[in-house]
Amino acid sequence: MLCPRGVARADFTATDPRYTFGTVDDTARELRAALAELKRRFGVYVAPGPVVFSGYELGADHAAFIAAQEPSFFSRLLLIEPSSASWPSSQSALFGRSGGKRVLFAVAPARGDEFRLRAVLTSRSGADSRTVLLGNGGAPVTLEPPNRRLLIQNWAWLTAPTKAAAIENLAGNALAAGGPLEPPPIDK
Repeated sequence: MLCPRGVARADFTATDPRYTFGTVDDTARELRAALAELKRRFGVYVAPGPVVFSGYELGADHAAFIAAQEPSFFSRLLLIEPSSASWPSSQSALFGRSGGKRVLFAVAPARGDEFRLRAVLTSRSGADSRTVLLGNGGAPVTLEPPNRRLLIQNWAWLTAPTKAAAIENLAGNALAAGGPLEPPPIDK
């Protein structure tokens, strides 16, 4: 497991430091540098290929934005309580077509319908996707044992090998694997 440290929070003292994320670009730079160092120092112990990229709340937002830059490497995502803006319909439509493989959305029940729709749209792009509901009703999502058990139950699915999926547009119509269909010519 590799976790970016982020930037020091100004509201905690130097003797009791706490950290948060900087900008998405700062987080991406720190993550890429840490991945390179991990490979350099422990490469013989690190499996080659794509990684599972995960984040919680702001970390999920950063993970979604970074994965959009290189979905074939960050091809499996676990996004716990992401904001709605971090996985728009456009990203749903492009993730699988750009090499993404699987996305697991883990959200509070109140947000379930919204993220089930995002999962359907993501699956239509060719990346398997599902939504897991964490917590109970209006309580904030935490990583207490019942929620961790649900995530563990879905880990095998998230990390399992995938087959090439059919790619569809947002309406569910089949698309050619190479890209969107060309519009028909307009008669003048």
